[in-house]
Amino acid sequence: MAYDMEILPPWQVPGRPTTDRCFVIADEGIQITRPVTFVDALEGGWYIDLVELEEVGPKRLAVHDLYKDKHLRNLNQDAPNSWPDFPPAALVNLAELPPFD
Repeated sequence: MAYDMEILPPWQVPGRPTTDRCFVIADEGIQITRPVTFVDALEGGWYIDLVELEEVGPKRLAVHDLYKDKHLRNLNQDAPNSWPDFPPAALVNLAELPPFD
């Protein structure tokens, strides 16, 4: 599942999109996002959240972030290509879609 999330004005970066595309991998209980607000050494990086899903209506899900923040890679030690299938290749087509309405 994929959805677009609005970035609140205090965290928007001038000249960048105002939404992030979020990808939920329900079977794993995770959501990954490539935040457009990441700059400098983090630019182009991905953010992973542990999530729970709740059915809130017919064909409607709510995503609840469990807020278990932890760095999975050390940017000073790990080569950028050290995770060859991250993000998973299955997300490429979703990432390239225009913004959802």
